[in-house]
Amino acid sequence: MDRHGSVIRAAFDATPAKTGTAGVQRYVVDLSVALDRLEEVEIVRVSAPSGSGGRLRRGATSLSRRAFYSVAMARDVRRRGAQLLHIPSPYFPRNLGVPMVLTVHDMLPWRYPEYVGRKQALRTKALLGRAAKRASRIIVGSEYTRNEVSKLLEVDPARVRVTPWGLDLRFAPVESTSMWLARRFGIPGRYVLSSGTREPRKNLVTLISAFESFQLENPEYTLVVVGERPNPGSAIEAAMNGSNARIVRAGFVTDEELVRLYGSAACFAFPSLYEGFGFPPIEAMACGAPVVCSDRASLPEIVGEAAVLVDPTDADLIAEGLQSVLGSPQRATEYRERGLEHARRYTWPRCAEATAQIYREALEDPVET
Repeated sequence: MDRHGSVIRAAFDATPAKTGTAGVQRYVVDLSVALDRLEEVEIVRVSAPSGSGGRLRRGATSLSRRAFYSVAMARDVRRRGAQLLHIPSPYFPRNLGVPMVLTVHDMLPWRYPEYVGRKQALRTKALLGRAAKRASRIIVGSEYTRNEVSKLLEVDPARVRVTPWGLDLRFAPVESTSMWLARRFGIPGRYVLSSGTREPRKNLVTLISAFESFQLENPEYTLVVVGERPNPGSAIEAAMNGSNARIVRAGFVTDEELVRLYGSAACFAFPSLYEGFGFPPIEAMACGAPVVCSDRASLPEIVGEAAVLVDPTDADLIAEGLQSVLGSPQRATEYRERGLEHARRYTWPRCAEATAQIYREALEDPVET
């Protein structure tokens, strides 16, 4: 309940569930479901109209979508009696008339514009800059991103709130038989798991080089890569094709398959160069995999002391990180137990409670929109 003892009726832009990256989609879907379960909040989902086949292309800027954000969204929010609007992307309506809460997932266009394309980076920076100035409160997933937002968007840190994201309960220890792993993916035995192949910031080229060195002393291991396949002719494709290491390209997998792959992995490697939060290492921990993780951006904060941290730009140090875990069964068990305990901190009910409190703050201290 809010300070007047009534339910907060909050409009929630669900459009990124159809158009966002995997992490943004998880946030939008899982948080809105957790908010639905709170007695003090009533969620009203609003969404841009879908294109042909009921789907919106990621990054689409169709006339209908632009019209929705410029005109229809504000009208829809008012028509449905919402007291505020929560937007998990930089698109927002003009003449809204109610307080707005904005979620910022990362500051990639500022830090690594080459990873999103310079034209798209400029566009996102302009949109996000305007949205941040209109927002009564800004939600982020880490203190690292909070500092980035306050500095780069030049907003009052008091308006930026941290609500670490959550994990779905399906991420739990589930081991698979060697027969299933071999039949489904062609995995021959013990393996190091990685995810995310196409984005350069995921740093797969360096991981492949590190794994080559590691496998020289540990020939029984395979590197299993999950995620979107690299573009033909890309540096990642060249690294995979030119590597002497044993690599299994699992491609896209279902969430059920991902949980089973996490749970059976000897180790999960995540040498990302930049993350505003970073779901994969926490998901891996929740499923019982020891984690070797990048020491950059938000990741040291997110994984704490439950992972082996390495410099992601140095293949030799990544290889040493893998060896430090997999060369000692006792150490592997130690990090598996640390990870399981650490991952319990990340729940959607907890995130939803914190988000509801931010809604109250936005209603009590609104910014003109």
